[in-house]
Amino acid sequence: MKIKEQAIIQLHGLQGNQFVWVPVVAEEFERYDGYSGGAFDEGFIVNCAEPCENGYENEESEYNAMRASVLEYNGFYVGRYEAGTTSERTKSSGITDDVVVKQGKNVYNYIGWSNSDDMKVETGGAFQKAKEFAGKNNYTSVTSTLIYGIEWDAIMQWIDPEYKNGNCNTQTSFVANSTGKGNYVVEYDFGSATLAKTGSSSEYAVKNIYDLGGNSAEWVMESHNEINRIYRGR
Repeated sequence: MKIKEQAIIQLHGLQGNQFVWVPVVAEEFERYDGYSGGAFDEGFIVNCAEPCENGYENEESEYNAMRASVLEYNGFYVGRYEAGTTSERTKSSGITDDVVVKQGKNVYNYIGWSNSDDMKVETGGAFQKAKEFAGKNNYTSVTSTLIYGIEWDAIMQWIDPEYKNGNCNTQTSFVANSTGKGNYVVEYDFGSATLAKTGSSSEYAVKNIYDLGGNSAEWVMESHNEINRIYRGR
């Protein structure tokens, strides 16, 4: 999961959690169809929604607050690394592990959006962990959430200005095809995967953000057909 911060914060030293400022051009702050597996995925925004019409009680108001903040500050912070944890996770780990945004940690995988397919349920998953992140790290006047799909698109647009037009070069653009950058190469052992550590190689970074492509799928706030949430970045 990619955790993002909704307001300007004082970044701590290199031993602490780290974030990258993503600049946003107001007229380009929209959701786009984007790419999947090296091909343009037309129709994505038609089949997905943000905020979710039948989501939890405060979803629409939180979405509106996020948009207002991004447009006021002309950007937002996003985690430099994939959300990680000190302990190596397994399918039975649950969500008790603390979340960090630091280099060299275990990817925080084996986690659902929540503990239910019902999008009115907020607990027991990545959404809850991301929302609690700011408070657990004593960040004041800051809202932390899972990244919104519109913010994911803003990052892609920042990386490649052709993103919004659907004209990214599928051979050379990181946005269109990040094959080989991240956890595409894994060792499988009876269905389990050994993932690279967060920020494992500078070759996997773009705009100083690591673990965007080829990593564990990123839960975002978008919904699909009023049933399940969407993941990006795989």
